Amino acid sequence: MLDFEKTYDFLYKSKKDIPKKYYKFYDILIIKLDVQEMKKYIKIRHHRFILSQDFLIFFSTDSSLIKLKNNSNQIYNFFEHLKNYNFIHEDSDCFPIKQPMSKINKYHNFLAKNHFYLIDEITEFINYIHKELSIINLELSIFISLVYFEEHNWNEFAIENSFKNDLFWNETIGYQSIISDALQDGFKNIKIYKIKITSFLLLKNKKEKLFSTKYTDLFESARKIIHLFFKKDISLNNIRKALIFNNIMDENPLITACKYKKTSTIPISLSELSYLGISIPIHLSSIEINNLKIIQKKVKNKWIKEMDDYSDETYLETEFDYNFKIAPLFFFIENKRRVHFLKKKQRDLKLNQIQTVKNNMLKKVADEKDKTTILVIRYIISLLNRIYVGKKIADKIGIQTFTQYINILKNHLFLHFSDYESIDENKFYFILGTLKNGGISKNTFLKLKYLIVNFFNFHNKIFSKYEFHLKYMFKSIVFEKEIDLILLKIEETIKQIAKQNSHRYSKIYKEIVEEYQAFIILGFYSGLRLNEIRTRMHSDLYNEPHYIYNSSIKKNVFSIDINLKGLKLDKNAHKINSFKSSNAKRRVIFHIRNNNHAIIFQNFIENSYIKNKKYLFKDFDVKNKKRFTTVLKLSKLNFLNNIILQVTNRYSTLHSMRHSYVTYWLLYRIKENKTFNDALLNLSIEVGHVTPTITMQNYMHYSLIEEIIRNEK
Repeated sequence: MLDFEKTYDFLYKSKKDIPKKYYKFYDILIIKLDVQEMKKYIKIRHHRFILSQDFLIFFSTDSSLIKLKNNSNQIYNFFEHLKNYNFIHEDSDCFPIKQPMSKINKYHNFLAKNHFYLIDEITEFINYIHKELSIINLELSIFISLVYFEEHNWNEFAIENSFKNDLFWNETIGYQSIISDALQDGFKNIKIYKIKITSFLLLKNKKEKLFSTKYTDLFESARKIIHLFFKKDISLNNIRKALIFNNIMDENPLITACKYKKTSTIPISLSELSYLGISIPIHLSSIEINNLKIIQKKVKNKWIKEMDDYSDETYLETEFDYNFKIAPLFFFIENKRRVHFLKKKQRDLKLNQIQTVKNNMLKKVADEKDKTTILVIRYIISLLNRIYVGKKIADKIGIQTFTQYINILKNHLFLHFSDYESIDENKFYFILGTLKNGGISKNTFLKLKYLIVNFFNFHNKIFSKYEFHLKYMFKSIVFEKEIDLILLKIEETIKQIAKQNSHRYSKIYKEIVEEYQAFIILGFYSGLRLNEIRTRMHSDLYNEPHYIYNSSIKKNVFSIDINLKGLKLDKNAHKINSFKSSNAKRRVIFHIRNNNHAIIFQNFIENSYIKNKKYLFKDFDVKNKKRFTTVLKLSKLNFLNNIILQVTNRYSTLHSMRHSYVTYWLLYRIKENKTFNDALLNLSIEVGHVTPTITMQNYMHYSLIEEIIRNEK
């Protein structure tokens, strides 16, 4: 009850930090949380509520809420805001509404009636820019084409960062750009955008520097050209909407939903382009190679903690609380008075006062078990070491700057997150973007960005002391042609293990090979989570008469029932005895497209059933040639992660199989022209997600699909 009261008290006092438009929902939520019979639908982690869908449904039935006459989208946005800003835990379920499919399209508001004429005139405008204006002013023509006609929003930041760093290269597919930002723990974040319409104009450019004119001046010149052509001012947004409508007319609904969606899909990576045979400049590919080395060193062969999206249900509870654990460390006794270090003036500051605060923090580090608290304290100590006393020193900071840094970090970082060892740092991009759009001052924004970069860079240098759960370097999919190489590598490695232990490659080793191979095949063709695969029972698997997406396919079709029974019977599961959300319970029908893979899988099922009728995947001791009747341990899957990494030489893990399933599912629907309107909704249901947004944002490699199709042509 103490945890509940502390968590409730935090949320109750947080009203001032929530946008006023949500106050009415917030007041009702506070009342509902304290209803006794609903507390069984509430969990607590890191002093944040995890609200189940049952609780959210109960919330939506409140009579005072119904009287407000608010639509479900507003309530949905309210709960998403609470999750995004850590007022409640991110594992809380989604508000139970089925959003219209139009919500997937970011341009669902589309053109106003008085701008419909643009749909007919936009093609003529493109021709004018590309053919006539390019002769008169190539620079301006390239600028308009890049900013107004390309799918990616080529704003000033994107253009400057791409061109000034020589991040463009020419290929048959056109130009691509890599925009890098060192925000994420010392990594360079790479984004690649294909330039389609503007490619031939860029080839005409013979100057070393693409734009000699300032962005603002070019934008003003572009507005004049637009006014001259249309005889009135037309906004960038309306021109892009008209262009998109023209594209929509020529594309099927499924492609349209993916290209013009509200949320982004996973960006294409350089290593994936390399696999498809596209030449990548060495100075660019070295960035990804270096990032991969950092990841390999950090995880130290403990990939399993990072790759599985069940990991957030397995880590131990921590007790990071800035106000409770960090804030008191800035106080000390001096001349029998209690002194607050953050209120000291530069003229009164002494070295022994800095040392006293450092000693407080070092003592706390020595006694502390929570890694997040240790990470925060270590960083604050590094800032303390930069404070100067007396006369100003270059590369040092004053006490006022230090205090300002601490307050910025406290308000925008330390009070929002309670777990830095397993956090997805991409969230900071979202937080920064929201703050910037919300009116935060430019000066504060830049300082916050610098401090976050500095925070993760600092820990990047001392990462060997901690285990980090890395999620922010984009995973690559595993390509279909690589599955055979992975299956072969499994066999070769097990043979080598047998030889090292002076054993012959006997039947038990062959069974272990078959089990590992079947795990890969099931993951690739079904898209199940690792623990969903690992804890399946024989009774969960069925042969199906045909594939639901193509009734002519009647061979190698299976379905698998995802239920809690296997999870609850697993003695090694610890806390993993429930699903991530109510959507995880489902039946998935899948087709093994490769006949050889289907034979391996079918043989494994039959042999496994003979040995033990309970679990599909059973534990073993590969070195001592022992088989057990218990479920396969999670740690055994590290073997497969290392195999996948060796074969692909990219940031690919077992969890990449889930990415591969989502990507290939969509690829084959496009190829077969199965573009039914609710395709993305069906896909999200199959992978066990609450909304299509989650599937597209975290698993869909749509840009790669375009490249695969182009490459095959």
